[in-house]
Amino acid sequence: MQKNERAIEIGKRLRKLRDIRPKTKVAEKMGISYSALCKYEAGIRMPTDEQKKKIAEFYGVSEEEIFFA
Repeated sequence: MQKNERAIEIGKRLRKLRDIRPKTKVAEKMGISYSALCKYEAGIRMPTDEQKKKIAEFYGVSEEEIFFA
């Protein structure tokens, strides 16, 4: 899988985890910007290791399940 395809797949996982919760509220609770969350979910940008940890903790899953599956 190429880098871009991988980012898009991760974005799909993030959207599925967020479900119907508003992006603004989720980003705020994670401590990341709304813009960053949008880019992660769109597969445009990848989070830093620190942000990956915040995201995984927020959703109650492992980083591996989101970013390395």
